[in-house]
Amino acid sequence: MKKKITLRSRFEDNYTTVTEPADNKKGYVIRYVYYAPWYVWQVPEGEFRKKKQLLAALEFFGVVLFLAAVLLRSPLNSTPWVVLPTALAFCAQLMELSGMVDFLSAKPRTTQIRYEDIQRRLVFYPTIRAVLLLIAVLAAVGLLASGAVTEGVWILPGLVLCAALAWQVQSMIRGIPMRIEDNDAMAKIVAKEKQDAEVSQ
Repeated sequence: MKKKITLRSRFEDNYTTVTEPADNKKGYVIRYVYYAPWYVWQVPEGEFRKKKQLLAALEFFGVVLFLAAVLLRSPLNSTPWVVLPTALAFCAQLMELSGMVDFLSAKPRTTQIRYEDIQRRLVFYPTIRAVLLLIAVLAAVGLLASGAVTEGVWILPGLVLCAALAWQVQSMIRGIPMRIEDNDAMAKIVAKEKQDAEVSQ
């Protein structure tokens, strides 16, 4: 039977506990040590910082442009065929924003859990957002072509550009090269335990 992957199981697969002496009532503290492989964005630090700045700018302009488009008083913005996909796109953007904040605060070398979470939120959600916005555009074009709505065409360029910015975000994230680096934390723990055992004999 396949093991169900949960946040707890992912944590247990990446971290181990180490008991260390401490000046407290118990006489020790338990520390969590990351021992899984490191995930490294393989770009120079200066270039990595520039990519962060560019991605942050894309995200900021994407949010501003989206709000400007959907908050305009337009008959298209009151039809369910446009409102529903844009509302879902906004939910996807909130998840994307959380991933962007995490990415902007991350160092070039990060943990497996953090890397995978950032990749998921900055690849999956921008892609979903772009698709939903294009669905909204197609629905709006259909309504205009059928004559059901005759005004509000000016929101279409904004939604198309928002979709393009979302696609650019996921494309840039996927384009950053990555390598997996060995972590010697477990070897250090084993060596220390062996040394402590020899001292105590």
